[in-house]
Amino acid sequence: MAGQFVVYDAGALVAAQRKQGRFCLLHQTLVAARRTLLVPVPVYVQVYRADPRQHGLHVVLKAAELHRADRNIADLAARALRETGTDDAVDAIVAATAVAHRAPVVTGDEGDIRSLLEALDAFKHPVLAV
Repeated sequence: MAGQFVVYDAGALVAAQRKQGRFCLLHQTLVAARRTLLVPVPVYVQVYRADPRQHGLHVVLKAAELHRADRNIADLAARALRETGTDDAVDAIVAATAVAHRAPVVTGDEGDIRSLLEALDAFKHPVLAV
């Protein structure tokens, strides 16, 4: 994986919450490699509930940075939605964040994320399914 950033989508956070083995191994590897883990704010809001039962998620979020979208990311996300004819703004922000940071995406929904990345001309962008 080139670059220092990795973007987590909602599916990745749900996998963290469920302590799914594939995600946990990948997360540990990324932390050990000192990657900067980005969780876009809308993804955080979509999954996090401040519930003690979300312990696996708490552990992952401690190692990650909440990322706020700027105008560039918002414009990229809007373009991705327009080009794909879809309306999932959270996934579009994930894809736009990944493009802006040249970062791979860890996702539970490889198809939707890949379509959005392709709409942004990021055809060979790494997508890691969990």
